[in-house]
Amino acid sequence: MNKSHWFLYLFCFVYIAFSFLTYKSLPIANGEEYRLLRGKETLDHFLHGEFTEKMIQPIPNYFLYNLYPMVLVFLNPNFYYEWFHLFNLLFSLAGFVVVYFLANSLKLRPVFKYLTLMSLVLFPRFF
Repeated sequence: MNKSHWFLYLFCFVYIAFSFLTYKSLPIANGEEYRLLRGKETLDHFLHGEFTEKMIQPIPNYFLYNLYPMVLVFLNPNFYYEWFHLFNLLFSLAGFVVVYFLANSLKLRPVFKYLTLMSLVLFPRFF
């Protein structure tokens, strides 16, 4: 364990604890249900070889757009929205780690590495 990355370890610990404590209190977004249903249709297409639209949805049927919701539905076949929120929070942690190491590879001063990570927390735009 590299001691120079103590802030990242602390951040990951706090972020994971925050994720498990708050994932059930997040509301469903306006288009989230449709996007997850489109992911379910795409998963059915891959598992059963046929694609049938289950309902008319205001979301385009693009494979790359449906790939992430398809993975979420695969991991959560019971379709619990709380679990979708938990998976979103945990998968976004990988983005935080990548941004931190990108800032680290740019040989920035430590304060800028921390500010980069904190700005991503304060102004997120992952999914």
